[in-house]
Amino acid sequence: MIPRLPSALLLAARGLRQHAASSWCAIALLALASGGALAALALREASARAFAAGTGPFDAVLGARGSPLQIVLSSLYHLEAAPGLVPEAEVDKLSDHSAVAHAVPLVLGDNHEGWRLVGTSPGLFAPELWQGQPAAPRLLAGGRLFDPARQEIVAGSQAAAALGLRLGDHLTPTHGLDYAAETAEDHAHEEEFTVVGLLEPTGTPIDRVLWTPVHAVQHLGGHDPAHAHDLSAVLVRFRPEAGAAGFMLAQNYNAPGGTLTLAWPVAAHVAALFERFAWADRLMGVAAAFAAALSALCVVIALQASLAQRRRDWAILRAIGARAPTLGAAILAEALLLGVAGAAGAVAVAAGLQSLVAWQIRIRTGVLLAPVPPAELLATGAGALLLTCALAALWPAWTALRSPVAEHLAPPA
Repeated sequence: MIPRLPSALLLAARGLRQHAASSWCAIALLALASGGALAALALREASARAFAAGTGPFDAVLGARGSPLQIVLSSLYHLEAAPGLVPEAEVDKLSDHSAVAHAVPLVLGDNHEGWRLVGTSPGLFAPELWQGQPAAPRLLAGGRLFDPARQEIVAGSQAAAALGLRLGDHLTPTHGLDYAAETAEDHAHEEEFTVVGLLEPTGTPIDRVLWTPVHAVQHLGGHDPAHAHDLSAVLVRFRPEAGAAGFMLAQNYNAPGGTLTLAWPVAAHVAALFERFAWADRLMGVAAAFAAALSALCVVIALQASLAQRRRDWAILRAIGARAPTLGAAILAEALLLGVAGAAGAVAVAAGLQSLVAWQIRIRTGVLLAPVPPAELLATGAGALLLTCALAALWPAWTALRSPVAEHLAPPA
């Protein structure tokens, strides 16, 4: 016989209202446990997508002999130091290769208050290089690109906002990639740079950099004149019809005994970065299983506490003819109501954690994460949480319906 759902829901709502304190504790634990697991899984996916997009239009990076991942991180994400120097002639050599559409030089080694000063060519901002890319760097109104022969700066949006830069401002860089306020004066260059352009936000590491001409960085005072024409890396984009040229160039550059390394394809090296943290995926799986177990335990405890205080009420209902399916449905409904409220809280917790972590990643790397929307989080987690709550209700329902009616009819002493 089908249980009377309105009666079951009425009993469930009454139980939750009578024991609001334990119900709210259970909902809070459900939200925290499930929301944390949801956020971890969502952030893993969002981070992989965002860092893959952070490579921009570039297919490869040429650097000194060393780790390809270090070359990618130092040149595209500005998170590491370059492993060494690349002769400036390599830019011309790569530019003349029939398979190469763009070869963009980079020179690292200086900063201003912790924000990297990177030398490059105006070609980095060429519209044809960024054709088809969603995060192309564009100048804000009133600004212009730097003159390759002058000490001028085009500032990324994040660096400009943090430093409070405006067009026409002047700044003096400090030698090295690391900044320490107490020793900055000892490492400051004498040369002064002028801000001539500000970039629109791109949501990529470009936003964290102060861009300036290659030769302006190479000839700063205090740099070794012997390396005044060397580069830190060369960013490479191949022609669409290049075919296997990237593979052939990588074979040539990366051959034993060489002095240079071609990190190709860059997307594979970024993916390898995340593969290094495959153990984190397993931990997330364990965390999700733990969250499910904790959620089930919360529901069981909340229902058992509620039923323990309502044993006489249940016994009276059973004595006057309430059917077991109705009472069982009431217990199931109470568990599902806890699950619905917990799922809503879990989405709020997951969304908050996503925003917090995305904010920190944006500050530290310039990579803008696209958080998973609340609707997708709810679709991902609600079903699993409601199923967990329904299964957790089986034990309290079984014990409540099997308890002897006569023992609980008498009023408490």
